[in-house]
Amino acid sequence: MKKFLIILVMAGFIGLFTSWISDTAQKNLDTAHAIYKMFESGDFSKIGDYIAADAVDHSGMKGDVKGVDSIK
Repeated sequence: MKKFLIILVMAGFIGLFTSWISDTAQKNLDTAHAIYKMFESGDFSKIGDYIAADAVDHSGMKGDVKGVDSIK
């Protein structure tokens, strides 16, 4: 009975915690998962959905890489 009560309380906390996640936070998590899957699969065709057209990657080998097409 004690184990059941502990499981029930934990499930309640998990349910309460997940309901606290805002829409913005959920959108950010979904975007992070999509980008992870993009790198995992090697399919960068939808990179423009997640990176701005005028984005700058400051970690380029020869300096800044500007624009989403260059970042691809």
